[in-house]
Order: sequence, then structure tokens, then C-alpha cells
Amino acid sequence: MRNWLKPIADALHERAAPLQLFIRDDDAGWDDARLARLVELCDRHEVALDLAVIPTALSLGTGAWLASRIGERLRCHQHGFAHVNHALTGRKCEFGTDRAIDAQHADLRRGWSLLNQLLQGRVDEIFTPPWNRCSQATADALCELGFRGLSRDAGAAPLRLGSLQSLPVHVNWMKPRLDAEPDLHALAAMIAEALRRESEVGLMLHHAVMTDRDFESFGELLALLRSLGVVEFVTMRSLLPATDALRRTA
Repeated sequence: MRNWLKPIADALHERAAPLQLFIRDDDAGWDDARLARLVELCDRHEVALDLAVIPTALSLGTGAWLASRIGERLRCHQHGFAHVNHALTGRKCEFGTDRAIDAQHADLRRGWSLLNQLLQGRVDEIFTPPWNRCSQATADALCELGFRGLSRDAGAAPLRLGSLQSLPVHVNWMKPRLDAEPDLHALAAMIAEALRRESEVGLMLHHAVMTDRDFESFGELLALLRSLGVVEFVTMRSLLPATDALRRTA
């Protein structure tokens, strides 16, 4: 076991019960080569991977390739519409308070329709807003359109979710950096804290900006988690409440 992984192993050894972990990779549609590298890495370790896909960024070829791979371990859901900033001031946001509900509603519908065309209808009813930010109007529109899950940062401001299930991410792999490379000790501390605190943990990746060191270290983490037998790798869809019928609006 690599030295940087020891705090994570210690946190798991302290647990009295197993935990569930999902991996959410954002910005599918950008940098297809690195996306394929991540998909293959997770497949090699036999762990589940959820891709947050930008509808307007996904090419026909990558869409067909992903559709052929979607199954029990690889899932796809909607990541905004075009991943464009519409905020007039402050932090970037595509679905924020500076946009009218009608505009948000239209982009959600168009994004869903386009993504289903590209992925041959194999899209989970989950929405991840770009930059992990959205407004109450977004949540209301998602409920109206029949989405079942909303995934943001665990520390995001609360929203009235109605019928939506919250699927928060607790660890951002790309946050602790030393220059462009991962600060593995800071990253391990973040992961260990989440593993001690939560029964369900969301880990967020951004394949398009991952370095070779990121891929190598992420592979080391997957190998450790698989070897200890405490972590169950799950899809985000599996964390949604059971439903007898889909409510998707065409």
C-alpha cells in the first residue's frame, strides 16, 4: 500500500459498518481521450462510475460508444445544457438566479431530449448542475419535468427538493493541488474524513483536467478500496427511491 493511502485505510478499519460510495465524473463530452481512460480504469477495477454528460458537448461517436457501455456499472445523466455561465455577477452558474424559470425549463427539456438521442435513451433521471450550483427555480423545474435526483456539493445551500432525491458529493478530487499535481496527503485527509463521517459518500472527478499522476493515484485508491472489502461501489441511480413508473415528460 502506498504511504499516502494510510489515513484512508485507517478510517475504513475504524468503521463498524460498511459504506456505499459513488464516483461522479463531470464534463463528459470534453476530452474524449481522457474520458475513455477513466472509463477503462474503473472497468478494470470493476467499480461503478456515473458520468455527468454535457448534452451539447457530446459527439455522435462518443455518444454511441457510451451507449454501448452503459449497464450495471456505467451510468450517464444530464450535466446542464451547454455548461455556459449565465451569472451576471459572482460565481459561475448556468442555472442560477439570474435566469428566468422559463429559460431554465427550456434548457432542461432540450438537454434531456438531446442527451437521450445521443445515448439511445439510456439516461438516468438525475441532474448535476455545472459548477454544482443551481437555484430553487431549477429544482422546481426538475420536479415538474420528472427528474428524480439532484447532485450538488454536500455543502451547497439547501433547496426545497420536493420529489427530488439529494445525491451530494463530499470529496472533490481536484481540490487539493500542489501546482498542477494532486496534493495526495491533503486529498487522503479529505477522503478519510468523509469515510468516517458518512454512510454514503460521493466522490467527484473531472477527467478533462486530470493529469497522469491523478489517474495513477486514483487507480491506487480504487485498488485499496476494493481490497479492504468495506466499501460498496454503487451507482447514483441505485440510491434513488424505487419507483413503479417513469414520469418523464417528452
